[in-house]
Formats: sequence, structure tokens, C-alpha cells
Amino acid sequence: MENMDILFGVSLEYNIYFEMAAIPLNMIMLGYLLIAYRNRRTNTNKAFTILCIGIFLATILNVVTAFTTSMHEEAPSWFRLLMNDFDGFMSCLCAMGFVYYIATYIKSRRSRILIYRILIAELVIYVGILLLNLGTNVVVYYAENGDVVHGPLFDLMAFGFPMFSMMLGAVILVLHRNSFRLMQINALFGALISVFLIMAFQMLFMPKVLISNFAVTIGEIIMFLALESPDYARLVETKRRLEVMQTANLEDESTERRNEQRKLVQEMTIDIRNGEWREQLDGAGNDSVPLETSSAKERKLKVTKGEGVIMVVDDNEAVIDQARRALRGYFEVIGIGSGEEALDQLHSYRPELVLLDTFMPGMDGEEVLRRMKKSKHLHDVPVVMLDNESDPTIELNVFKQGAEDYIRKPFAPAVLLHRIRRIVNFHRLEKSLQEEVLRQTKRTGRLSREIMEALSNTVEAKDLYTSGHSRRVAELAAELARRAGKTDTELRDIFAIGLLHDIGKVGISEDIINKDGKLSEEEYREMQRHTVIGYEILKIISTMPGLARGARWHHERYDGTGYPDGLYQDSIPEEARILAVADTYDAMTTARTYSSIRPLEEVRQEFLRCRGSQFDPYYADLMVQIIDERMESMGKSAR
Repeated sequence: MENMDILFGVSLEYNIYFEMAAIPLNMIMLGYLLIAYRNRRTNTNKAFTILCIGIFLATILNVVTAFTTSMHEEAPSWFRLLMNDFDGFMSCLCAMGFVYYIATYIKSRRSRILIYRILIAELVIYVGILLLNLGTNVVVYYAENGDVVHGPLFDLMAFGFPMFSMMLGAVILVLHRNSFRLMQINALFGALISVFLIMAFQMLFMPKVLISNFAVTIGEIIMFLALESPDYARLVETKRRLEVMQTANLEDESTERRNEQRKLVQEMTIDIRNGEWREQLDGAGNDSVPLETSSAKERKLKVTKGEGVIMVVDDNEAVIDQARRALRGYFEVIGIGSGEEALDQLHSYRPELVLLDTFMPGMDGEEVLRRMKKSKHLHDVPVVMLDNESDPTIELNVFKQGAEDYIRKPFAPAVLLHRIRRIVNFHRLEKSLQEEVLRQTKRTGRLSREIMEALSNTVEAKDLYTSGHSRRVAELAAELARRAGKTDTELRDIFAIGLLHDIGKVGISEDIINKDGKLSEEEYREMQRHTVIGYEILKIISTMPGLARGARWHHERYDGTGYPDGLYQDSIPEEARILAVADTYDAMTTARTYSSIRPLEEVRQEFLRCRGSQFDPYYADLMVQIIDERMESMGKSAR
């Protein structure tokens, strides 16, 4: 330490060379961050910059404290004690800053708030022990000869609290690993383990060598290279712009197709209301029930000016104002500033749609969505989630909980209006059809054929590739039932069940229904929901319970490996077992997005192969008979 004596006139009791080497590294890092991110800086960038500033100041303070501690009589004891306290306090803050930085990657506001509360509690305990030290010397004090004396809690304060923060960071990484890429997780754990081991080594074997801040600086550099990047902010901004452009392009490409579909459904509904389809399900042809068109005509499907209430729930008043301007002239906008208030007001306003911010103080949007979907009176109110950042995990989660759409802020006003009008149009149509269903069943005890056709066509208006599928399945299911010796009433019922077996697809995204190629695992799980959705729609028809049973269980397999409930053999309702055969036959003999038409001989072999596993053997054999007859008929035609 001779050179240090010459430079500063103090005989140091600590080796500070590692800490001194860390200071210029921190200066370079901090300077680069301030320059690179001066214009575009995300919350994550800000947290990392704050962490770097803290490490820089803590390193300088640690070096200064080493000098003051070594000065003995040259400096008063109270001043040296104060410097020790500040040094430990700054190190604790840096460790907490690391946890704060990790928390910025987590999208769940509830999780972040919990982490912040833990950090605040840690800070309060640390400050409390420092104050306790003033009268008890349990942390550090100076003897009469000026030597520093470590109390029983010194290691806890100097090493325990920082290590606790690092372990907390590790726990957060494990619990929220889906918020990070694998490279980021590896880098963070590498930095954590390195710093932890070096601090433990210093505490146990080299208490006079100051190296912890140097180790922290190395970890800081690792995090910068792995989690941040020199162009991170520009990358985020570019990604945001590309997403906006992509959204606009997708909207342009799909607008014409959706308009055609809506026009088809609306025209079909008008036909229903005008009573043009008169043939009843019972096939008599002379006892059709006319629809009540007077009230139906008053319920317009198209969104008109001044009609409907949209509730916008966001803690940012500017977002509410932007939504109000975008929807002006089409909807009345009610602005709500918190999730708690939204739940209170929803019963009063009964909006047609709720625009709900994902992250809000107090009760966040995800919790509001969960409570709405569990509510007997609010579960059917459509919800569109708003989010500052597009996060696939959160997006998938809110869709699973029942959200209709997921829009990133800031949104384009025209896009917001288009999406809301599309959703409201659809729900008005669905509600109108359900009202007709209830009215028909209350008046006559059964559904008219036109209503069933309308519900069936509502699904097929969404699916560009399966036109006529429901009718073909209905006809084939009725033929299978006829060959099984069912009565005329049972035949009419199974035909109706076939018409409506896919009604649940009204709740599935068109992008999934019309996707070219194989569905992803997540998309396939979403598609499977159509069985449960269909059941929920049709279970209100108590006079024909087979409708709901067919919708829910037509994808069950005879061996118990189907969905949604894994029913086995005869526990699967008979109408669902019939539908499974008819539905599969139509899927194999018509062109789909994911498969081409298969030859009848190949279809025949498939039913023989899967009898007893996928299909009820009895109805599989009946299907083989039908195929044989069709093949024979085709052969005669060819001759």
C-alpha cells in the first residue's frame, strides 16, 4: 500500500484495487447508456440505467469509506460511522435495484406490486437495524483507539441483505421464466451465481479485500450484453412500427372478407324475420310458425349513430379521451379510472362492450376480466383488452379467460372503431338469434327450421372452406339413425343436432378457423373450446337437450381419448356417437384448409381401422355400409 500512502497520506487497512478498477468501467457503461438511450428509453432501460448509477455511486462510496475507516484519529468516529452506514445502505439499494430491474420484465402488475412490497419491507428492516446500531453497536462501532469493530449483525448487513435480494431475484426468474428468453435467464443466473460466490468468498476468507462491487460490475456488464443491447431502444421502436404496419395491412386484407360475411349473415337474418323459410323441423310442411317480425325489425343489426354504450376502463385519462374521439358518433363512451369502480358501474350501465386496460393500480384488468366472466350478469359482456406492450403470454391468457380482442396502445382510431363495430355487430346478431330461439321455444315448445338454419349459417359465414358442412352432417346423421331403426321424431331431432353441432365456432377466431395449414398447439386448444361454447349456447333449449349434448360431445372418442370431457363408450350420448361418424366422414370427403379429399376406399378403410377406438363399432359398420352403396352406385354410373 506504499503508493497509496504517497498519494493520499493514509495507510489503508483494505485492499481497494479491485474497487478502483471498477470505477472507470462503471463510468464508461453509464456514459454509454446516457448517450445511447437519451431519446428512446423503455421502462426496462430506465431501470437498468438507475441500477448502473447506483453501482457507480456505491463503488465510489465503498472506496471513500475504506479511506475514512483507515484514518483513525484523523477523522472523528461519528463521521467514519456515518460513512460506514451510507456504504452499507448504498450496497443494499443496489441489490434491491437489481430486483427492481428484473421486475420490469414481468407483465403482471399484481406480481410487480408484490415484489415492490417485499423490497420496501426489506428496506424498512435495514434502516431499522441501522438506527438500532446507534445505541447498541450491534452492527459496527469504533473502539477508543480508533479501530473499527464489527458487531454481531455486521455480516447480515454487509452481506446478508444483498444476498437476500439476489436470491429474491433468482426466485423471480424461476417463477416468471416465461417473461425471459433462455439466453437472458442463463446470463442472469450466471451473474447472480458469480456475484454470490465472490461475496461469500470475501466474507469468509478475505474480509480486508474489497471485491464485491467489482464482481457486481462484471455482472452488470454481462446483463448489459445479454438483456439490454446497444440498439435495444431502437429495436423496440422498430418492432412497434412494424406491428402497427402489420395490423393495418391485416385489417385492409380482411375488411372485404368480413364485410361479405356480415352481409351474408345479415341478409340471412332478414330472410328469417320476413318468414321466407317456412318448413318446420317436423317435416309436415303445413304447421310452420311465423316469426314475430314486428319487434325483430326494430332491432337493427348495423351499428348506427348514437346507439350503444362502450365503457373504457383505464387509469390514463388521455386514453379514455382518445377512445371517446375515435368512437364519437357511433357509441356513447363512459370513462372509468379503476378496476374497482368498473365492477361497481357495470351493473348500472350494462355496456355493449368494455375496453379494459390490462395494467392498472389496484385491481388490474385481468382480475376485472376474471370477475366479469364469473358473474351471472356480466359474463356475456364482450371485453377488449388494452395493453402498452404486446406480450404473447398475456395475450393468450386473456383470450383463454374470455376476452374478445387484444389491442396495443397507442391504437389507431380507425382500427379501434373497426374492431369494436365488428364485435358489437356480431354480438347483436347472436343475441337476436338467441331471442328468436327463446321466443320460438316458449310459444311452440320447439325450434322452427329457419332458426336452426340461421344458427348453422352463422357458423358457416365465418368458415370460408366448409360451406354446407353442417347440413351434410345433419343429413348423414339422420340416415345413420334411420338405419339404426330410430323413430321419425328421433330422426328429426338428430337432423337438428347435426345442423347445430358446430354452433360453438361463433366464439372462435376467424384466423384460427380459416388458417391455412396445421394449427399450433395453442390454436388447437382454442379450437377445442367450440364444443363447450356450443353447449353453453344450446343448453337453454330445455325442450331438446340433445342439441347441447351433440354440440359438446361430438368430438369424444369411443376409447375415452377425445375432448372435452374424455367420455368413454356408452357414457358418450348416442347422438354424439352418431355425429362423430358423420362429422368425420364429411371432413374426409370434402376439401379443407389442412387436407384434400380422400378416396372413398381410403375413407372406408379408416372407419374399419378406427371402429372401437375412435368410433362406436355399430355406427362405424353402418357408415361402411353407406360407403359400399355409394361406391357401388359410382361404379354403375361409370359403366
